[in-house]
Amino acid sequence: MLLDFDAHVHTEYCGHAQGMTVAKVVETSNCLNLKSLLIAEHIFSPKETTLINKIKDETGKIDSLCKIFVGVEVDVDASKTDGSLVTTNESLKDADLVIGAVHYIPGVGNYPRSPMDNPLEPEKLLELWRSSLLGMLANPVVDILAHPGRLPAAALDLDIYFDDMISVLREAAAISADNAVAWEINNLTCGRLTPATWERWHETIQAAIDAGVKITYGSDAHSPEEISKQGYVQQIIKKLKNFTGFVSPADIMKYKYEAKN
Repeated sequence: MLLDFDAHVHTEYCGHAQGMTVAKVVETSNCLNLKSLLIAEHIFSPKETTLINKIKDETGKIDSLCKIFVGVEVDVDASKTDGSLVTTNESLKDADLVIGAVHYIPGVGNYPRSPMDNPLEPEKLLELWRSSLLGMLANPVVDILAHPGRLPAAALDLDIYFDDMISVLREAAAISADNAVAWEINNLTCGRLTPATWERWHETIQAAIDAGVKITYGSDAHSPEEISKQGYVQQIIKKLKNFTGFVSPADIMKYKYEAKN
């Protein structure tokens, strides 16, 4: 089931994607014969919302056989624990699609790369991640959940806390189904998992499928060669039950519109 779209790609404007000019991203997508692409730049502060129209202006000047959508990957406010975004819903109105993300430990504010970066007791981290995640998913501006489970995967020993994580994700899936929020299988996150965690990672997506949530795919590319990479994604879907296929960026926009009307 090779995919002809990529619903999560970054550009050089994020500051950690060398060589990812907007022109290069579009050129690469055309070379890969993709039908559609969602450029979703990181929004970590209100001032970065100006990137939405900046990137739209650039893509509008490029001839492309690939349909380009311009959205954002917006973070929750890490100084809070209720899932509030770092910017207002109004400031995101020009985005085609909004991907909601929890990168930083809520209430603490640091980016965990391993459990050594987590200053909280595991149970406390799960509590704060849960309140932030559920609050974010209740926000009507959010269309897609970025890399479900990424924060606990980085900050906790999932040999011990995997079932606790899945329990939270089941709650999140129920809210997502009610609010027409799609979940992504994120190829980049899958590639960062420990072997033990990888064996069960499909359960994060199964929780969404069981609740009736739509599933999309994002490479989370930060370099041209990562665009449309989906090796880990293909391995995940082989383990899923009752999986009926992926939704593209256009599908998600239609899904959200129909849910609102």
